[in-house]
Amino acid sequence: TFFIIDLCLLFNTVPGTCKLIMMGMKQMNSFTLLFVFQGLLWLGDYSRTSAFVVSSRNTALTTSQNSIGGGFSGQQLNMAGFGKSDNKKTSSSPKKLKPKAQWDKYCQLKKSTGVNVAVRVVGKSDAEWLTVGRVKSNNDEFTAEAVALQRALIAEHSKRLLPLKVAAKDLLEWAYCNEGSEEWVSVDPKDDSLNLSVKDVDKKIGFEGEADPASGFYCHYDNGKLTGKTI
Repeated sequence: TFFIIDLCLLFNTVPGTCKLIMMGMKQMNSFTLLFVFQGLLWLGDYSRTSAFVVSSRNTALTTSQNSIGGGFSGQQLNMAGFGKSDNKKTSSSPKKLKPKAQWDKYCQLKKSTGVNVAVRVVGKSDAEWLTVGRVKSNNDEFTAEAVALQRALIAEHSKRLLPLKVAAKDLLEWAYCNEGSEEWVSVDPKDDSLNLSVKDVDKKIGFEGEADPASGFYCHYDNGKLTGKTI
């Protein structure tokens, strides 16, 4: 009986176990078969325990591989260095500009001319152009680009400066004033004629909003007093 059980443990397969049982049943009485079946029950418990141990070892191995990969999954680790990255940054993505940095740039462009910029609410029949500040560009070459690239700053300041006319969720369009005709020239950020690929163009433009005493944005002070000074 125990010889048969040992063979079952050795082969540890269902077909092998069934074949050995059939061979043993021809030469064993019912009492002996009882011991065989008890042994098989014990074999089933052993198999489940063994499977659990193997699974635990595989888990530990996988965890070790992930640690070596610096937190990447196994698939990512195997594919490292092959193919193209899905997180590739596109050159067309606009660079996020900061109000203070662009105001400093505006002040530094002393030889350039400040050009008035305005916004208008889209979808309102009585909407009008609202002047909210000025832009400058190096040698006055990138006025339209200065509006397009700094449109987020211009829109943000218009909602801060004129909350009763420009709501937080309003869609806006932008324009700059043509000095010769004194007419507003609309700027479409998606216009292909805009030269937005100029290297470091964000360093060649600046924006100064109309002074907003309520928030302190773009305010000039003289001895602690607010002045109407513009650059």
